[in-house]
Amino acid sequence: MAFKDIMYADSIKEMKELNIIFEKIDEDHATSILSSEINYSKLMNYAVLFDRYKNAKQDGQFMKIDFFQLYTLSRIDHHLRQIIMMMALDIEQALKVKLISDHISIGEATSGSILEFWELNDYYLNERYRKDNLSSNIQAYLLKCKGELKCLPLGDFLEVVQFGTLQKYAQFFYAKFSTGKDLAKKKVLFYQQLNRILVLRNIAAHNNPLLPFLIEPYAVSNNPYKDYELLSFLGRGGLGTVR
Repeated sequence: MAFKDIMYADSIKEMKELNIIFEKIDEDHATSILSSEINYSKLMNYAVLFDRYKNAKQDGQFMKIDFFQLYTLSRIDHHLRQIIMMMALDIEQALKVKLISDHISIGEATSGSILEFWELNDYYLNERYRKDNLSSNIQAYLLKCKGELKCLPLGDFLEVVQFGTLQKYAQFFYAKFSTGKDLAKKKVLFYQQLNRILVLRNIAAHNNPLLPFLIEPYAVSNNPYKDYELLSFLGRGGLGTVR
């Protein structure tokens, strides 16, 4: 038996020992999936969404999961990550347009905002955007100025920085130029909602499992990203005791 066959056979054996069954997808088909679509370790991230026995005899075993359920969750998660990425890109573009519009509306007072922002976040930005670590796309933008990111025109600057930097700049800008109730509203938006969007975007961008992050017990009990509507939907779908 070839090494790869032994490896997949061991994975199937380990799942069976955990009380994962192969009724809707047989072992041969499961082996094909593990070898061509999703690896064992990643697939098992979804097993934490199911309950385990706690008695001495079956301690650690799951309460009868079918491989099909794990695989289906992985496919749902795949499409959910794609949706999250598309939404995050739309939000990112809308934020850029809003920032440019507000700079224009406020006028000359916003002059030098990028330089001020850079000075306040000097260590973080210089490390994040080291010249030897910039993409060719950003290098092309730098030809328009003195070769420094902080000297770019606003539109170009917003276009080349990463989402996390865009968020930080929005926080800086609206803290500086907003007042009263308007500032309070923008703080909620840029300090809370954008933080959540950034976390979900990064999970999706790095192709990490999203559903386990949203649901206990994999996620911490006070996880602010826990989605109760999602939990309810999965519970109605027979996922098990969804917390």
